[in-house]
Amino acid sequence: VTATITGDNYTGSLTRTATLEITKAKVTYTIDNKTSVYKSTIVPLTGNVTGGTVYAGDDLGVTLSTTATSTSDAGTYPITGTYTNTNYDVTFVDGTYTITKKDIKDEDLGNEFSFDSASFVYDGTEKKIEVSNLPSDLSVSYDDNTRTNVGSQTVTATITGDNYTGSLTRTA
Repeated sequence: VTATITGDNYTGSLTRTATLEITKAKVTYTIDNKTSVYKSTIVPLTGNVTGGTVYAGDDLGVTLSTTATSTSDAGTYPITGTYTNTNYDVTFVDGTYTITKKDIKDEDLGNEFSFDSASFVYDGTEKKIEVSNLPSDLSVSYDDNTRTNVGSQTVTATITGDNYTGSLTRTA
């Protein structure tokens, strides 16, 4: 900034130079923690300025992101932020996105799932029946699922998953 000073009773002029500096406004942006259930839609990420001032009509240009998706395993994932407005120096207080386990339900088995009874002719080898078309995020364990000699028995399949609570039981 250059200022020139003159007056009626003076001849000449006097010039002085000074520096005008505007520094970035410092703000703190706190990201809200979020929660959803495994295989549910990810909820919108939000947060707000908790320290400092954002001036009227001035947008920080904040973008929030997480690696959590509707098919991410149950657990916690960081929520982080970036900003684009060069008039600010933004410090983020990161949030956490928590995906909780889903209660297992019949519809989680899908339309292709099957666990069917079967008959075999005795040939001296061990026989068993198994679940087919089980979704990849589920696992199965069996009770009484092998037989070698003539006869019949009820086989129980118990279906569980790391991202689920509870279990489903099927018999054949």
